[in-house]
Amino acid sequence: MADKIIKCSICGAEIHNDVYDSHNADPFKGRCCNECNLKKVIPTRVALSQGYALLFKAPTTYSEGGIDCITHPERLSLKDYQSYIEGYVEPIHLSNGYVVLVNEEGQLKGLPINKIWSKFYLSDECVPLVGNVLLMKEDCLN
Repeated sequence: MADKIIKCSICGAEIHNDVYDSHNADPFKGRCCNECNLKKVIPTRVALSQGYALLFKAPTTYSEGGIDCITHPERLSLKDYQSYIEGYVEPIHLSNGYVVLVNEEGQLKGLPINKIWSKFYLSDECVPLVGNVLLMKEDCLN
């Protein structure tokens, strides 16, 4: 039986859908290649498990970078949050204990869709967000 060829859900590379070539991309959607697993998925998992906040910058793509790790998010003020998302803060509470902060007026201002976040859907109910997106554990939100 021939191996099924699939695309990496992060970079789009063709990979064999087996235990050696494809990986669970959680917290991203789908399956990923070895390179994305090592360079993107595992560092993201580690950062989130250690309580860091992640800033997904728009409009770059995930393969180009555009994610900053922010230490001690529990020490951030409203002014800090506004600086990261470049505007008024709107929190979106996710069902898994995380919260994303977005620019409340992002769509009104015509900010670009955050291509990085589009690879990071934590559930299928998430909608594309615009502008910078700050993800952190809910208990870090001040």
